[in-house]
Amino acid sequence: MQNSTPETDALSRPGRIERRRARRRFAPLRAIIGGERYRVLDWSKNGFAISGWNGGALGTGQPVDLILAIPLSGPKGRTRLTVHVTRHDPQKNVVAFAFGSIDNTTFEILTRYAQD
Repeated sequence: MQNSTPETDALSRPGRIERRRARRRFAPLRAIIGGERYRVLDWSKNGFAISGWNGGALGTGQPVDLILAIPLSGPKGRTRLTVHVTRHDPQKNVVAFAFGSIDNTTFEILTRYAQD
């Protein structure tokens, strides 16, 4: 279980029962959007959230092209994706995204990485 940080607290509410359909994972990943690197707070098979967003306003449903960087050596460590904004909290600089679709190979790499 991950320790509480301002970033993870931005995504949860005290006393709230977790009702997500997919289990969140906390293995360190980076999202590269417009050349800027952002820390992935958590991710699941449905999507992920980033902290430190400074790229301006984002609307729910807005598509975003990015590179998801997995700390592995070689080209399999990065994958290009188009995701969609599900939530943007400009006061906390947190943005949550949904995977439009993620290929099985990428998901398997993510899952294996989270288990190591």
